[in-house]
Amino acid sequence: MDESSISHFRNGTALEKSRAHQKINKEATKMAKDPVCGMDVEEQKAAGASQHKGRSYFFCSKSCKEKFDRNPEQYAK
Repeated sequence: MDESSISHFRNGTALEKSRAHQKINKEATKMAKDPVCGMDVEEQKAAGASQHKGRSYFFCSKSCKEKFDRNPEQYAK
């Protein structure tokens, strides 16, 4: 193999590893949508969570959780 072929091979292998790593991270990070403001929230990093009719809801802030808890029917869909 000439030098350009080796370089291309190395770059391709690195790209494949990067894509595989991104896929694993996406699968490991569970995302939810805050039902009050619509913001995407990582479930593990959420500012709060509530249960309503057997379903879990996750929030970006304490304020959004409080609004939901006062009137869950308005936000639960």
